[in-house]
Amino acid sequence: RAKITTAAGLPRGSTVRLLQQIAGGFTPYPDRQTLGGLTMLNCAGTAWNGVTMTPEKTSQMLQRLSEAMDTAAFQMQLASTKEALRESSFVGQKAKADLLVRLAEVL
Repeated sequence: RAKITTAAGLPRGSTVRLLQQIAGGFTPYPDRQTLGGLTMLNCAGTAWNGVTMTPEKTSQMLQRLSEAMDTAAFQMQLASTKEALRESSFVGQKAKADLLVRLAEVL
C-alpha cells in the first residue's frame, strides 16, 4: 500500500485500502494478505480527484510494473496460471461432451 501511495503521488498521510468484494459491498483485505494470485484489486481510501499523474510519474509507475513483470517469479506464476486456465477449459469441454453423450444415450 505504501508503494501505491508513492507511485500515485498521494499526499503524505493518505490511506489506501485494498478491498475484496463480498455480498452487498466490499471489505478490506487483511494487511498480510498476499496479492500475487489476485486478478483484480479494488481500492479505496484517499480520493483520487486531487492526484496528478504527470507524464514522469506515469512513466515511472509503468517502468516499475515492467520490471516486476520481467522477474522469473512473475513469469513462473503467469505460466502456471495460463496452464491452470487451459486445464480448466479442457475439463469443462470434456464435461460438456460427456453430458451430451449421456443425453444422446437416454434419448
